Amino acid sequence: MTTTDKDVSAAAREPTEMELRVSAALDERIEVWFREHTEAKFDTVDLARTAIRAMREPTADMNNAGDDHSVVPANIWRVMIDEASPSSEVSK
Repeated sequence: MTTTDKDVSAAAREPTEMELRVSAALDERIEVWFREHTEAKFDTVDLARTAIRAMREPTADMNNAGDDHSVVPANIWRVMIDEASPSSEVSK
C-alpha cells in the first residue's frame, strides 16, 4: 500500500473520539496563529491522526512508569493508540 493509499483509507473513515479531541485542541492553537498570519486552513483531523500515531511507541520513561501497572505496558499502550487512531498498516 502506498502512502497515498494509506492517506485515502484513513480519510475515508470517520474520525475517532480521540482524533476529534486532538483535532479540536489543534484547532484552538492553530486558529490564533493563522488569524494573525494567513487565511489558510489546515485539516486538523489529519494532524491529530499524525500526532496520535507519533505517540504509538512509548518512551523508555513511559514504559518504566507503566511497569507497576501492567505486565507489558508498551503492548497495552500500542493497543490503546491503535484504538484511538486506527491505521490499516499498524504493526503489532
